[in-house]
Amino acid sequence: MLSALLTKKTNLLLLFLLAFPASATITLIEPLSFGTIAVLDNSVASDITISQNGQTTIINHIRVIDPGNPAEFVLTDLPGNVQVFTSASVTQMTTTTVDPAPTEQFTLVSVDTAPSVTTDGTGYASIKIGGTLRTSGNGGSYVDVQYRASLQLTFNY
Repeated sequence: MLSALLTKKTNLLLLFLLAFPASATITLIEPLSFGTIAVLDNSVASDITISQNGQTTIINHIRVIDPGNPAEFVLTDLPGNVQVFTSASVTQMTTTTVDPAPTEQFTLVSVDTAPSVTTDGTGYASIKIGGTLRTSGNGGSYVDVQYRASLQLTFNY
């Protein structure tokens, strides 16, 4: 009778562990920033791209005043030596401004991230995310304010 009771408790414990998978910690170290830029001519669309490795590429009439950087996330408390699959999607393509000034808005047209990363033996991994920002190209003006856009990141292991 005692062994049957212990088996039932063990089964319940296993079901409990399966229902609540190991948790991971995701920490934002650095947000994605395109830096401080100037749009010299908005009569055509211009792009600025920050790659996941930090390289900046400009198309058309954007000038960098202060350089930007890719976003960096640190993943911890994961099992060691596992592959973590990553995906990123833009949830708010058109930027907004904190102060609703009369200004053109940018469009976050794409994000750049590795499709996966492998944790080290301690369950640690770092991942960087870049993106491409585009001007409206309609001749309107951009004012000197902070612009924001949103993206969604998914980490699966």
